[in-house]
Amino acid sequence: MSRIWNAVTATKNALGNVLFLLIIGAIAATVFFSDALQVPERGALILNPKGVLVEQRRLVDPLAEVLGTGGASETRLRDVLEALDMAVGDPRITHVVLDLEKLRGGSIAALLEVGNALDEVRASGKPVYAFAPSYTQAQYLLAAHADKVYLDARGLDPLGPVFLSGLGVFPMFYRSALDRFHVRVHVFRAGLYKSAVEPWERDDMSATTRAETETWLGTLWKVYSERIADRRGLERAALGTYSDTYPALLKAVEDPNDVALDAGLVDSVLTPDEWNDHLTQTVGGPLQSGNSISMDDYLSATRAPLPVVAEPGAGRIAVLTLAGMILDGRQPPGTIGSDSALQLIERARQDESVHALVVRVDTPGGSASAAEDVRVGLESLQNAGKPVVVSMSGTAASGGYWLASTANRIFASEATLTGSIGTFITFPTINESLAALGINRDGVGTTPLAGGLDPLRGLNPMLAEALEASVGHTYLRFTSLVARGRNLDSASVEALAQGRVFTGSTALDVGLIDALGGLDDAVASAAQLAGVSDYHVIHLERELSARDRLLRELSRVSLSLGLATSETARDTAATLGSTFGHLAADAGMLARLAGSAANATGPALYAQCLSCNVRL
Repeated sequence: MSRIWNAVTATKNALGNVLFLLIIGAIAATVFFSDALQVPERGALILNPKGVLVEQRRLVDPLAEVLGTGGASETRLRDVLEALDMAVGDPRITHVVLDLEKLRGGSIAALLEVGNALDEVRASGKPVYAFAPSYTQAQYLLAAHADKVYLDARGLDPLGPVFLSGLGVFPMFYRSALDRFHVRVHVFRAGLYKSAVEPWERDDMSATTRAETETWLGTLWKVYSERIADRRGLERAALGTYSDTYPALLKAVEDPNDVALDAGLVDSVLTPDEWNDHLTQTVGGPLQSGNSISMDDYLSATRAPLPVVAEPGAGRIAVLTLAGMILDGRQPPGTIGSDSALQLIERARQDESVHALVVRVDTPGGSASAAEDVRVGLESLQNAGKPVVVSMSGTAASGGYWLASTANRIFASEATLTGSIGTFITFPTINESLAALGINRDGVGTTPLAGGLDPLRGLNPMLAEALEASVGHTYLRFTSLVARGRNLDSASVEALAQGRVFTGSTALDVGLIDALGGLDDAVASAAQLAGVSDYHVIHLERELSARDRLLRELSRVSLSLGLATSETARDTAATLGSTFGHLAADAGMLARLAGSAANATGPALYAQCLSCNVRL
């Protein structure tokens, strides 16, 4: 048997090595035999984002990319905005064509920023067109910014041409399952609205959380609906009717596309020949290399091969992106590691050419201690005379707001989710599970607290008191920082705390942020605070190891050469991700939060909002 197993292992390793060599060969062929990318003298920019719009891409193993196990594809928001910004001033780009079929979603805030950039393209006199067999909510939020929105007559989407299902928050609840296995998750929290702990305490959403979630979720949907109504010249009430009566509208027509046409959501339904005729009139023919260029190719062809050196005497405004769950220590891209962030902050502090720092935040929070470490690092930069301005993306809640709380200024999108000022600790015990199996634990200790951190025993009453006090102290630290950073009295902060979640527009009204705006607005504000008018923007990023750089390049090439799993397979994975994947993700979060008690250092304090990562 061992010989058979060794043979299987050897075969697996050999196949992996062969695949790795094939990808290396593909990279070599791409580098040495492909022609240099050229922007057509007159043509269209094809804006074709893939996967999910993110602030920072994860580092994905290329083998996982090829096999389709690396998760959903990701497109960096900054790349999309950069391509559109360059297209505005590039005389070679005469049009922008939206190819959104492979866009899987993103935060409303991120999509709105792309929409604003598309508005700038149109304002420069360059038309924007969208053409697709159907549109999801995320895709349509971008398509609505086009001069014309077209449907492919061949489309046969089972959900119809433009499916606007609305927003929802539906967390998993585990109380009955935990009871069945005699597992006890003891919860200590500060914040009436800190709903992150409800999955362990209940089997449904509490009335308090339901009412509060309905408020901010309704505001988000209003932002979404108003943007579409404004760009399409529709009444917002008409969009509500469209969504509320969508099944009836589909039943009432022979051609599903008529539903979107009648609602004014699309301008025409075109056959491929009609679409090509339209392109012939605008860019001289069907989209091809001679009259169009994709977003990635456009960026590769127009970006400087080396970092741009600022003019003598010009200052620099640094941008630091913090995206993902906040954790202690060093973490890979797509996760905020306190040590990783502090290393970059220190680089900005020591660099005399950097006059200010803009922190781009997209996180629902995480470790309270890690958030405080990052905040202290940012404050050290402020103490060194360099202003810190925070630019909030889709989410900057709980720990995300903690690290931003004492910045000089805070900007957010109207669709940002922020606040959630509160903390919690979870501590699981499985002594009852063991007892049901006839296993018991007993012994003696030198003090009443001895063995109190052992999850195999019941919760020590004295430890429970200590944890309750710790949560209270941490909550007080959090609210005190907000009071100091936002120049509010403690009573005003308490009225905004308790775990309440706010959209960016509401946060502005109550004083948790300074202004609504995007990254560019934050950069301009940082420059103004630093007293510089001539400056260059740089992005602080952790230097990848040689191995990580190779992995990223392998991943990019595997995608560009079509070696990665097909989009259809990715769609299937994404669909499974929305069902079984959510269960796995929630269960993983349960294990991470509750399981922290099993660490040698004991349970961890969290400042996290589990329901704040709303994505279209």
